[in-house]
Order: sequence, then C-alpha cells, then structure tokens
Amino acid sequence: MAKKRIPALGWLFIVLFCIAGVYVFVHRKEIIHSYSKDSWMRTPIAPAAPDISYETLRQWKIGRGGTGIEVLVSESATKAEVMALARSLEERYRKTGGLQVLFIFDSREAWANRDNDKYPQDKYFKHFLVAKTLDEIKWVAEGRE
Repeated sequence: MAKKRIPALGWLFIVLFCIAGVYVFVHRKEIIHSYSKDSWMRTPIAPAAPDISYETLRQWKIGRGGTGIEVLVSESATKAEVMALARSLEERYRKTGGLQVLFIFDSREAWANRDNDKYPQDKYFKHFLVAKTLDEIKWVAEGRE
C-alpha cells in the first residue's frame, strides 16, 4: 500500500496556518483589546488647536523622515499657550516621521544669536522657551513662567 503524500499546496497552507497562529499568539493582547465591547464607541480626541500665532524660522529634515523646526512666538504668549503649540506641532508631524527637534523662541534676536557665544546667556535663556529632543518637550525659559 502506497503512502498518501500531501500536495505542495497543502504544505503551503499548513505553513501559513502555523505562521498565523504564532502571530495571533504573540499579538493576542492587542487583538483582544482592539475588539473590546465598547471599542466601536471610542473616538480618538484630537489635540486642540492652539490659540497662538507663530512663525517658522527654520525647518529641516532629519534622517529618513523626521523634522526639526525652530519657531517664533509673541513675547506676550503664556507658558500654557506655548506648551499647547508644542504639543500641537508634535502631533501634526507625527504622520510624516515625527518631530525630532523643536525649539520655540519669543525673540528673533535671541534666535539669531543662538550660536553666538558672546550673546548674554541670561538674555538668551529668557527668550528660549521650549526645547524638544527625542520624546520630551521641556519648558526651558529662565525667569519666565
């Protein structure tokens, strides 16, 4: 009596089934949570658009899709407004590789002298408001809240 052999297409089906099983096992928590009872009712909340005007002073590409930006805001902008702007810009660039570097100033003079070692440091850090590198947005202004 001859042994029955599984055709090549049958082996392909078995291998794909095993790969799918491993994938489901590894990602089971994400799969379960994505189909929870009320997941269809959840709506992602978009960040509120900041009520602050700004000017992009410099923008450059970093790596394969990241972006760096230096921004100027009004000296009358509050800390809350500036931080909201920073979060809004970070969210806007998330789809295009992410905002890798963000610097926010409230003085064009301080921005223009960012590489000038002779510019007074206390004046510079009074007008250099926000720095974002990697994953953290920080308020860095000294003597200003």
